[in-house]
Amino acid sequence: MKYPIKEEELFNRAYDYIKEYYLEMFDELTKYKHNDHFFFEASQKLAEVCNAPTDKSGVYLIYRLAKGKIQLVYIGSSGQKNKDGTIKTPTAGLGGIKDRLVNGKQFGGSRKVTLPLVMKMQIF
Repeated sequence: MKYPIKEEELFNRAYDYIKEYYLEMFDELTKYKHNDHFFFEASQKLAEVCNAPTDKSGVYLIYRLAKGKIQLVYIGSSGQKNKDGTIKTPTAGLGGIKDRLVNGKQFGGSRKVTLPLVMKMQIF
């Protein structure tokens, strides 16, 4: 194995591992039309790295990749169901799922602040 591993190769390995051990979960996610991913390191700014849409609502999963292991850390969602069954996408802040992912609360504060801190402390 050559180091450093390219981001795409790392993602493919992680995806294969997750798919093998969490197959049912991935089967469930295939019904969604829009999906994507990004990698985030504690030294980066979450708002700059996050590629979540600003005009859509949905579900997001946060995984920890460390020491050859993958761990589901958080499941969140953005948007609100209207009485007629449609989903209202938030427009405040960054908008959409991106705002919820970046500015949402986790670990007692705004995720863009607390997530890097927790990662540096290697708590999760």
